[in-house]
Amino acid sequence: MDLEKFKLTALINAFSAFKIPLLAFITPRIVELDEKRSVVRVRLDLRTRNHLGVMYFGALAMGAELSIALKAVQTINKSGRKIDFLFKDFQGDFLKRADGHTHFVCEQGDKVAALVEQAIASEER
Repeated sequence: MDLEKFKLTALINAFSAFKIPLLAFITPRIVELDEKRSVVRVRLDLRTRNHLGVMYFGALAMGAELSIALKAVQTINKSGRKIDFLFKDFQGDFLKRADGHTHFVCEQGDKVAALVEQAIASEER
């Protein structure tokens, strides 16, 4: 992992420890973040594994949401404004049972950025 991703991962986990403890509990790792794509990894361990040996749906949902939220946070930071956001909906396609470390990929970063920019321009929630 390069230094930039390490710093971003540490920042996300530190922020989560105070604001989103459940996210901090699963300790996600940022694998990739660029203009169109973000990738987050969540380890399968005692914290994220259910009684069947696969990842809890809650851990899956947090990994999927974080992969989307990274782009929103990146766009908000570039705007220089203080904006709190909350997703009202997201869709994820879980392609198979998560019986190992799981990568969550968002390939629509440009669309997320456009929605954030639209919200900034309209000043509506």
